[in-house]
Amino acid sequence: MRTPFRNAAWWWLAALLGSAMVTASFTLKTGGEDYTVIALAAIGMPLVAFGIVMGIVSTLSGLGAWRLARGRGMMARWQVEPAAWDAFRAFAARCAAAPGGLPDHATLQPATAPVEVRFGRHQAMVNGSYHPLRRFSIPEMLGLRWLQPPGAPECMEFLLVYPRGRFGGTISMALRVPVAPTARADAVRVFEHFSAMAPKPRIGLAQRRPWLVIGWGLAFTAACGAIALAAWMVEQAGNRSDAVAITLICALLFAIGGAMFTAIVAMVVLPAPRNGRTGPDQP
Repeated sequence: MRTPFRNAAWWWLAALLGSAMVTASFTLKTGGEDYTVIALAAIGMPLVAFGIVMGIVSTLSGLGAWRLARGRGMMARWQVEPAAWDAFRAFAARCAAAPGGLPDHATLQPATAPVEVRFGRHQAMVNGSYHPLRRFSIPEMLGLRWLQPPGAPECMEFLLVYPRGRFGGTISMALRVPVAPTARADAVRVFEHFSAMAPKPRIGLAQRRPWLVIGWGLAFTAACGAIALAAWMVEQAGNRSDAVAITLICALLFAIGGAMFTAIVAMVVLPAPRNGRTGPDQP
C-alpha cells in the first residue's frame, strides 16, 4: 500500500456516499413498488459497510506508515542494491507464477537506486510500500518462512490472508522481502520476532495420545455392539416392536462407525512396523 491516506480518503468518501443513498432510500415517499428506492438501499448499504471497515484499516495503515517513515518504532533497516533488487524481482515473479504460487502483496517496481527496507514491530515498508503484519487484522499474517533462492538475495516470505467477501472464504497472498547480506543478523532478529507472533500448528489429541483415542473408540464400539446384541436377543425373545428394531439398527450403525473411526485413527497415527520393530527408520 503506497498511498494509505489517499486510499482512506476514497473509502471514507464511499461510506459517505453510501450513507446518503441509504438515507435517501428511507426518506423518499413513493407509492407502490419503487425499484429506485430498492436500488439505493442495495447499493448504499454495502458502500457504508465496506467504506467504514476499509476506511479504518487504511487510516491505521497511513498512521503506521507515517510513524515508520520517521523511524518511530523501527526494529531494523537495510538497503538492497539495484542489481540484487532486480534478481529478487525475477525470483518473486517466478514464485507467483509457479503452480500453487501466491501473488505478491507488494508491487515490485524497478529501481535505479538502492531500495530501502524498514521493519517495525507490526509492519514493514519495502521500497515505499507499507504493509501491516499482524494477527487478527486485515490482512492477517498466518506464517512466514526464510527462502534462499539461487542467484537472488535471501528473502523472507510472509503469508497474508484477506477475507474473500460476501461469499466467504479467504484470499492468500505473499509479502516477499529481500535481505541485504550486510543486514543478515538484523533480518534474522526480525524473522524470529514475527515467527513468535505467527500462529503455531496445533497437534491433535490423536497425535498426542493415540492410545487414549483408540481406547475410547474401542470402548464406544464395544458398548454399541453390546446394545445391538441385547436388542437382537430381545427381538429373538418375541418382542418385535418398533423401538427394539430402531435400537438394533442404530446400535449397529454406531458400532460400525466407531470401528471404522478407530481403524482410521490407528492407521494414521500409529507407526508402521519395520523388520519387527517400530520407531525411526534404521540405516
